[in-house]
Amino acid sequence: MAKKRILTAADSLALRQVGNPQISPDGAQILYVATELDQKSKKYRSHLWLVPADGGEARQLTSRPASHVEPRWSPDGKTIAFVSNRPQEEDEDHRRQIWLLPADGGEATQLTQTEGGVHDIEWSPDGRSLLFLSSETPGAEEKELLEKGGIRVVDRFIKMHQIWTVDVATGSCRQLTRDRSSKSAATWSPDGKTIAFEKHRDSTCNQDYRASLCTIDASGKNRRRLTSGDGYASHPRFSPDGKTIAFLRRS
Repeated sequence: MAKKRILTAADSLALRQVGNPQISPDGAQILYVATELDQKSKKYRSHLWLVPADGGEARQLTSRPASHVEPRWSPDGKTIAFVSNRPQEEDEDHRRQIWLLPADGGEATQLTQTEGGVHDIEWSPDGRSLLFLSSETPGAEEKELLEKGGIRVVDRFIKMHQIWTVDVATGSCRQLTRDRSSKSAATWSPDGKTIAFEKHRDSTCNQDYRASLCTIDASGKNRRRLTSGDGYASHPRFSPDGKTIAFLRRS
């Protein structure tokens, strides 16, 4: 039996963290993210792994020196979408973008090149589009202050997250929301015609405490607010028939 010893800071840094499991549409495989410290660069790196659902040896799918997160199976199970900050010559800031990887092996290809980066991706039910959130880029006032090193009122420069979709075949992106409020937890209806989401009702640092549940057509039209009051409505999910939306609510 190995001798026990006190856990050190070095031990904590060496721990490998595993999460975000995603079961394939046929239930045969599980995608997951493994994060660990790269001793050479002293940065944490996240990579995608694939393991048989009934057990067996796991296989690493990504290896580039970058973070690879949010793996998502396409509805037909043939493609894996994920978000990565892989270095690209045209993006010196290495913003996170959507990449597509053939499930049966091959090289990943970049799908998006949005200035505000990408997070919270979700495939459309028909597999033709991906839904995602992207941060608004700094306005003229904020850019001037940042460049001159001026004083900023930090709660007035909260980055707003807006809802976008991207066509998987063409890479064409469409911004669906533009108003001065942040969005989160966007999700498709089963028929792919509607998107439900959280709309934060304050453009300052207090935005986390007030949110309404809203829907919008996939075309970007006909936005509807479904909840009211000063509480926080979050994590909307459509029922399988698309007739009901379940969500969490706190006051």
